[in-house]
Amino acid sequence: MENNRSAVPAVLAAMADGVLCVGGVEYRIIGRPRVFTDLAGQPFKVTVVSQRMVG
Repeated sequence: MENNRSAVPAVLAAMADGVLCVGGVEYRIIGRPRVFTDLAGQPFKVTVVSQRMVG
């Protein structure tokens, strides 16, 4: 698994009405990004709740 901390700011900038495109499939972001930090206070994971766009 690759650790890409440089992607965290981009994910945090995602808006609740934004769209993610993964492998050509679009997903509508339906919530704010949730950041999980390690014991040193550094982000190690970000969760983005999204819903697949159909039609």
